[in-house]
Amino acid sequence: MRRKNEQPNPDEEMRRTANDLIQVAIQAFMKMHGVDRTVAQQWIASAVVTAAEDRKKTPKSL
Repeated sequence: MRRKNEQPNPDEEMRRTANDLIQVAIQAFMKMHGVDRTVAQQWIASAVVTAAEDRKKTPKSL
């Protein structure tokens, strides 16, 4: 636990935020498609990989 005078680690805060967003996405996917957590995680992980691959193929705009 952090003390009052300690500054939060920005990387840790961003990791927590990203993790929270992923958990919300998993819950929403489960509810929308009536699947269990494992299936939702697999679909979301697959989408992340695809998005990363697509991003590599897209030329950077100026």
